[in-house]
Amino acid sequence: MEDYIEGMYESDSLKLRQKTYDSFSLLIKKFPKSENLSFYLYTKGCLADKIEEAKSCFKEVIQINNWSYYVIHSYVRLSWFAVKDKDFKLALQYLNNIEKMEQPSFHCGVELETYQSQLKKYPTRM
Repeated sequence: MEDYIEGMYESDSLKLRQKTYDSFSLLIKKFPKSENLSFYLYTKGCLADKIEEAKSCFKEVIQINNWSYYVIHSYVRLSWFAVKDKDFKLALQYLNNIEKMEQPSFHCGVELETYQSQLKKYPTRM
């Protein structure tokens, strides 16, 4: 990963965002069977400028279904796009899919607080 991050120092945030996007695109291309593929796809979707490309990345994360963390957040992102498109039935379908998934378990209060904190802050980062 360090090889891909090296040289990404950029003062212009849009250029940095594009370089980061390009790096994750390269990771996906070079390591399509990586155990981190869900992370790469999810991050690429978050950085994508085109909504359809972002949706495609999130849907692929759901199909891979390796890490429930990224699957849940992909459903949340897709539901946000559906609400934005005023397709409330589809948004509800995505949210219902989250409800049906196995919920994360926590071994201490800090993990739970971190998870809840992420859920509260999540919609503002879209």
